[in-house]
Amino acid sequence: MATKLVNGTRVTLTSGEETAFESARPGLKAADVKAEASRLILAIAPDWKQRNYIARATELVRKVQTDGSLTTDEQNEETAMKALWAKVNAMRAKSDELEALSPIPADYAAQLAAVANA
Repeated sequence: MATKLVNGTRVTLTSGEETAFESARPGLKAADVKAEASRLILAIAPDWKQRNYIARATELVRKVQTDGSLTTDEQNEETAMKALWAKVNAMRAKSDELEALSPIPADYAAQLAAVANA
């Protein structure tokens, strides 16, 4: 069961109602918002960079567990990774918010870009 924001109220829909809701929505679809959010996320954090960050974060966690601390350079590296990931999460949250609206605002791409450029 999915929830959707309808006229300012969050309602729970059965899968049949969700299908009807999606097909009845004129013009823009949640998939349009998802695609734009994905494009923007991949522009700042391509898949290869995300994989490298995951691997590096694992190394840093292990280092802290083993040695108890990180060097200043490692702390700066971790801070930069956290900042990038916070931006990705902010774009995902904005995408979720926009996808739930009915109708989806025509300026959804600009709203996502504003988060990406913040």
